[in-house]
Amino acid sequence: MKKGLTILMFLVAAFLVYRHFQTPPSVEIQQVNEIGERFQAAVAQYRQAGHSAALGGIDATSGAGEAIERVEKIRQELETLQTELEEEEALQRADILMERILTFQRQLN
Repeated sequence: MKKGLTILMFLVAAFLVYRHFQTPPSVEIQQVNEIGERFQAAVAQYRQAGHSAALGGIDATSGAGEAIERVEKIRQELETLQTELEEEEALQRADILMERILTFQRQLN
């Protein structure tokens, strides 16, 4: 009996783990993730502009300026989204992303 119960508990635990990793993220988490991806793209654009300027003496201030403006728009969008989020995990992810954005902006000043 104990062996059967142990096997049953193992199967239930395995199913729950499988289901946890197979469940698609919620709409709110997807929204935060999408904003995070756009933030990463803007940071990459900023770094590429700096890299281009350093290598060839090219004036890359336009590219860097555009990236900085994109980051600010992303920050504002995330700030608005944070007031609308209800799911705890989405709120936590949004808070972490906001801190990353603010850290990036502080490093620019």
